[in-house]
Amino acid sequence: MLNSVQNPVSLLTIPHLSPPSFPESWEKELRRVTEVAFAQLGLDVYARADYILSDDGVPYFLEINTLPGFTSISMYPKLFAASGIPYSELIDQLLQLAVEAGV
Repeated sequence: MLNSVQNPVSLLTIPHLSPPSFPESWEKELRRVTEVAFAQLGLDVYARADYILSDDGVPYFLEINTLPGFTSISMYPKLFAASGIPYSELIDQLLQLAVEAGV
């Protein structure tokens, strides 16, 4: 039985910026680049692009997560909550997007 084993991910603290503290022009460019990448990869509805900031504040692309977590410690719902979208509304929006996309 694995009940006594702790989830190692829950022991991690990952610093993140939400909302980001860099110029709006960077945010627009990151959004544009991310949208192009999503389109090129054929991603719909549910995915997350991750960037990392260097020590001098320059953003670098890290990865696209095509199946981001949805647990209490997951970044995906936390990022939406930080943007003012509560969990239940996020679920509603994702379901609506999936229906519209025919997924």
